[in-house]
Amino acid sequence: LEKAVGEYTKALSFNPSDLETGIHFVEILIFLKRYDEALRVAEKTMEISPNDYRLLYQIGNIYYFKKDIEKSATYMARVIDLKPDFAGAHYFLGLIYMERGILNKAEEELYYAVKYEDKNPLYLYTLSKVLFLEKKAFDALEKVDRALQFSPSYTDAWVLKGKVKSFLGSYSEAKDCFKKAIELDRKTIDGWIGLSEIAKAEGDKKTAYYYLETAERINPSTSLFVAKGKLLLEDGNLKIALEYFEKATKLSPSDPIPYFYAGLIYKKMGFKDKAREMFEKAVNNGLSGEERAQLNKEISNW
Repeated sequence: LEKAVGEYTKALSFNPSDLETGIHFVEILIFLKRYDEALRVAEKTMEISPNDYRLLYQIGNIYYFKKDIEKSATYMARVIDLKPDFAGAHYFLGLIYMERGILNKAEEELYYAVKYEDKNPLYLYTLSKVLFLEKKAFDALEKVDRALQFSPSYTDAWVLKGKVKSFLGSYSEAKDCFKKAIELDRKTIDGWIGLSEIAKAEGDKKTAYYYLETAERINPSTSLFVAKGKLLLEDGNLKIALEYFEKATKLSPSDPIPYFYAGLIYKKMGFKDKAREMFEKAVNNGLSGEERAQLNKEISNW
């Protein structure tokens, strides 16, 4: 691909108005994660065809990967105005709404993505994820089953199906899903966490810890540290739990969740200033959902 970059650069220097070459070049640069360069080439190519939906989509992609979701959303909306049946633009707009927590709009866009590409496992999986966040468990199950129909080795989809089954109380089937995910990839941390949560729900704390300790040996990660910290916190092991949440903050400084739980522990220990510091970091990093609601209660009872 690096050789291709040189060839495309040379081709565009000879013929700067070659639209198709420009579009293909941007695709390669995006694949190589050379986003700033991709943006420059895309914007230059836009001078040839300002309303080419493919270029607008590429620019929307670039901004999404650069984490500028406001600009990404603007470009994806322009793509949809020009080509309403372009599934990829609906998908990315759905992702953006999901990240903002606007789940009803995320669902709407992802339904369009699936409407226009009804056999795309990624689109089906992401729609299922949003439906599950909305507690529409049976709809989520139907969509994730379809994703697995088209991609039977889709590890994340097996994990999601396990979460839905667990939510519905079908623990045996949920275990099978999590085990299938781990069978496909032993480093699938969410599979181990899922097994641990089922063991906890069944009252088997020893096995719950066993699954998390196994996962920690295989693939120590932020989500694993948070899960282990939460289990320790529930058991009243505040000091050790805090160590795990602090490990998580070091591994993923922009993740709000470990700061929130670290703040809870500092509050329980009586270190109010430290608790405030952790809560502020959690909020500044975009804490949302159930944890944000719990934080609001903690603050009101300060």
